[in-house]
Amino acid sequence: MDRCWLVARRMSDTESSLTQQPVRFVSRDPAYEAPESTIHVPATATRKLLSRVLNQLLDLESPVTFDFLIKGTLLRTSLEKFLERREMSTEDAAELEFFEALPPPEQAHELPHEDGIICCSPFVSKQGSSHILTGCFDGSLHAWDLQGTHLMQHQAHDYPITTVTCTSNGSHIITGAKDHTLSLWRWAGLQSPVQYVCTLVGHTDSVQCTALSPGRRPVLATGGWDHTIRLWSLSDALAHRDTEKTTIRTSSADGDDDTTEALAGRKRGAEPLITSVRRRRLAREVSPVAELTGHRACVSALLYGYDTYGTPVTEQPDTFNPALVELCLWSASWDHSLFRWNLETRSRVLEMHAPCAALCLASNHALTHAQQLVKGGSPDPASPGLLLLSGHVDGAARVWDPRQAQGSVSRPYRGHDGFVTGVAWAPSSPYHFSSCGHDGKTILWDIRSRRPLHAKHCTQEAPQGPEGEETASLGDTEPNHLQCQMYAHLNGADRMACGGDDGRLYVLNVSPPSVS
Repeated sequence: MDRCWLVARRMSDTESSLTQQPVRFVSRDPAYEAPESTIHVPATATRKLLSRVLNQLLDLESPVTFDFLIKGTLLRTSLEKFLERREMSTEDAAELEFFEALPPPEQAHELPHEDGIICCSPFVSKQGSSHILTGCFDGSLHAWDLQGTHLMQHQAHDYPITTVTCTSNGSHIITGAKDHTLSLWRWAGLQSPVQYVCTLVGHTDSVQCTALSPGRRPVLATGGWDHTIRLWSLSDALAHRDTEKTTIRTSSADGDDDTTEALAGRKRGAEPLITSVRRRRLAREVSPVAELTGHRACVSALLYGYDTYGTPVTEQPDTFNPALVELCLWSASWDHSLFRWNLETRSRVLEMHAPCAALCLASNHALTHAQQLVKGGSPDPASPGLLLLSGHVDGAARVWDPRQAQGSVSRPYRGHDGFVTGVAWAPSSPYHFSSCGHDGKTILWDIRSRRPLHAKHCTQEAPQGPEGEETASLGDTEPNHLQCQMYAHLNGADRMACGGDDGRLYVLNVSPPSVS
C-alpha cells in the first residue's frame, strides 16, 4: 500500500479536528528521494511536525531533523501563519523543499590567554598543518593547533595587536597594531621559531584591519584610524629576507631614538639577538606603494572581492589571472559607508551607506567563484549569488547585494544586544554565516530567515549550586565582549572560533550543511 496514503491516513485520524493543508515535498539532495504524492497535514504544523512526517514517508532507520523552504524562505512558524503573512493560497498544495537541518555547533576547546583577544585568523602552514592565530591586548601573537595545543607565543608589538592575517602559502604572518605599524613574520608552524622580516610603516594612527589579495604577487591592503587605506607590495617586503645588514632602533624611556647597526647573522635572513623586545625593534622599514582616501572616519574592515560578476574562474588560486577576473577592494568605515575600489584606477566605483557605523566585513565571493565556477563551470541557479556581509554598532548584521541598483539593498539580521564585532561566511555554504558581538554571543544564521539558527553564549560557565542550578545568571554577570570571529574549513571540518575580553578563544565544530 502507498506509504504517502498511510501517513496521510494516520494524520487525518489523529488530527481530524484541525484544518488540513495540502503539501508536496521536494528535494535537491540526491541522498533523498522525495515522495511524489501530495498529502494533507494540519495547517498548524511547524517544521518539527513536518520533519516527523517526512521521516515516516522516507522510512528512515534513524531520525533526521529537516528544515523546509517555501519559495526560498525558511519555515520558522506554522504553515498557516506563513501562508497567511505572504497572502498565499491555502487551497493549493504548498511546495516544501526539504534538506537536513544544520545542527548546533559543538564546543571543542576553550584556549586561555594571559590577556584579552582582539583578532584571530586561520593559518595553514606550508606542511599542511592547520592552526589558529590570535592577537592580544598585550601585543602578543599566539598559535594553537586544532587539538588545543599552544604552539607559539611571540611578543610581536609593544601595543595591542588589532589584526592578524597570513599568506596563502602558509609561510608568513602579518600583524597590525595600535603602534601605527604592521610587522611581517616568517613562521613554519609547529614548534618552529618566529622570525622577523620587516616593519610596514606609513599609517599615522592605529592600524585596524588588513586584507591580502590572492595570486603569486599579493598586495596587502591596510586600514586604520587615520581614515586611509594603504596598499603594500608583499614582494618588496619579502625582499628584506635577503638583507645582510640591518639597523636596530632602540627606543629609550624618554622617547628618544638611539640607532645602532648590527650584523643580521652569519646565516642568510637570521634574526639578530635582541635583549629587550619592548625597548628595541628592528628597523627594516617598508613604505606603502599607494594610498586610497575617501573615508571620513576609521577604516574598520577590508575585503578583496571580484569586480566582474559572473565571470568564470578557470584557473586555480595559485595561478590566478587578473585578466579573467578583475579584483576589487571593499572597505567599511565608522562613517557608515561601504566602498568598492577599482585597484587599477585606485578610485571608488560604488558607494553603499548603512544607518550606522560598520565594524566588520565578510562575503561569499570566494565560495561562489572558486567553488561554483571553477574550471569554467556554471553557477548553481539556486545560489544567492555574490553577497556582502557587514556587522554594525546597532547590533545588526546586514547582507548586501552589490548587483542591485547602487548596491542599496540591505537586509538586517538582528540577534545581538551590542556591537557586532565579527562576521564570517560559512566555508561550505553560500547561505550560512556567523556573527559575534559585545553581548558575548556567537550566532549562526541562514540568510533565508531573519531568525537565528543557533546562538551560544561564549563565557565561562557560572558556578553550580547544590541542586545543580547556576548561582549566577547571565544578567548578573558582565558579558564577555567578543572582539573577533573566524569560520574556516580546517582539517576536513568546518570550525568557528571567537575571542574577546576574557582572554579565551572559543573553538566550535560545525557540521557541514547538506545540499540546500
